[in-house]
Formats: sequence, structure tokens, C-alpha cells
Amino acid sequence: MKIKYKNSIDDLVKLNMDIFKKDPIIQKRIKIKHVILPIFIILDFLVVSWFNNFIMNKLSYLFLAFCLFIIIPWILFYPKLAEFQYRKMLIKRLKNNIKNDFDLIVTIDKSGIREESQNGNVTYCWDKVEEVKDIGTHIFIYISNLNAIVIPSNSFRDEREKNELIKIINENIKKTI
Repeated sequence: MKIKYKNSIDDLVKLNMDIFKKDPIIQKRIKIKHVILPIFIILDFLVVSWFNNFIMNKLSYLFLAFCLFIIIPWILFYPKLAEFQYRKMLIKRLKNNIKNDFDLIVTIDKSGIREESQNGNVTYCWDKVEEVKDIGTHIFIYISNLNAIVIPSNSFRDEREKNELIKIINENIKKTI
């Protein structure tokens, strides 16, 4: 099976956002940042309260309200903020490195997956392919956690052809396991 298509910056952003959401290291960093700021603010409140001998006065209540004003939005919105910042940074980097959409040809046969572009050709044996993922608008063929082939769904003539590709890849991945 041979598929010709163009990859755009949007296609690569979709792939990287999928990697961002499933990579355990990135998710661990987000969770640490998600927890660390509230801990520091609570510690600040406890230190200030300790210096005031834990006497609650107007200033203490005001400081507590200020701490809660920072902590609650942080806990609620930080994961979305991190995702937004990553997407923004990614688009900026990709626009600097990739000026135009680029043509790709992916050939799938019994020996593996061959990807041809203006930069060269790469062949992946079936034992190197980890998974195929259909997210509706794109198909990601993961070679590793951080490397994948992105095929836009609009490059197929119909849904049947897309499902056939996914079936072929899944069958060949299972044969090598």
C-alpha cells in the first residue's frame, strides 16, 4: 500500500501534543510543578503565622485569602496552562525550522514501512513499529515514544482505505511480538 500526502506544521503539532499527553516524564514534571507552588505558599503562610505566634488578626486573614487566591486557580488551571505554553513554544519552533509543507510517500509492505521525502528515505522493519493510533484527524504510526509517522486522515480516499491501513499495520505488529 502506498500513500502520498503532505505534512504541515499543524500535523506535527498534533503529533507532539499526543506525545506530550502520554509521555510519563513530561507528565511527572507537570505534576511536580502543579504541587510545588501550593506547597511553597502554604509553607510561607505557616512561617508568617509562626512569626505572629499563630494569632489570627486582619493581616493574617488577608494573607490567607491572598494565598488561597493564588493556590486555587493554580491547582485548577495549571495543567491546561502547561499544555497551552507547550503548544505555543512548539508552533514557534516549528515555524522557524519548517518553512513549507513537505511531501511524503509512505509505502507499507511485508518487510516494513518505508518513508520517502525530499530529505531522504527511511525504512522501518516491523519489529521497530510500536503501535498505530487513530485520533480521527490523523493516524500516528509510533516507531518509538518520541518518533512517529504522521498521516493525515484526508490523504485517504475513504474510511475503508484508512481502516485497511490500520488493520495491515496491527497484523504485522502482532506477528513480530
